[in-house]
Amino acid sequence: MTDFRNILVATDFSEPAARAVDVAVELAREFDARLTLLHVYQIPTQAYAYEAVMPLDAFATSAQKQLDDELAKQRTRYPNCEGLVDLGRPAERIVAVADKRGVGVIVIGTHGRRGVSRFLLGSVAERVVRTSAVPVMTVPSEHGDHIAKP
Repeated sequence: MTDFRNILVATDFSEPAARAVDVAVELAREFDARLTLLHVYQIPTQAYAYEAVMPLDAFATSAQKQLDDELAKQRTRYPNCEGLVDLGRPAERIVAVADKRGVGVIVIGTHGRRGVSRFLLGSVAERVVRTSAVPVMTVPSEHGDHIAKP
């Protein structure tokens, strides 16, 4: 049986990620688990050319600030949570952090992209599902491209 006492939820601060955090908080409450909010940021390749205008450490500072704000909000709902910011390819880092921290389940939101947007942007959630050694709970976007339009 899956051990839900240590839960990792990945966030990019989007609407689907907020839904995933909500689910993860409820799951953590149910199992009296430790909850880790993880934000992985990636520095765009173009940013290296503009480092003189925007220092690369600004990306880390911004990522940490956003996570700190989200963590403060979530701690009012569930105090047994912590935050972590990491740099790299999101899917790879999410799986690596889950492995390193011994989590029992990963919770991640999906944007529900299809077609060209999925081809161009890829799917972090799909890569996490394919490469994770632990169960992954995906939480769909409320307004993703996968919803049929009249």
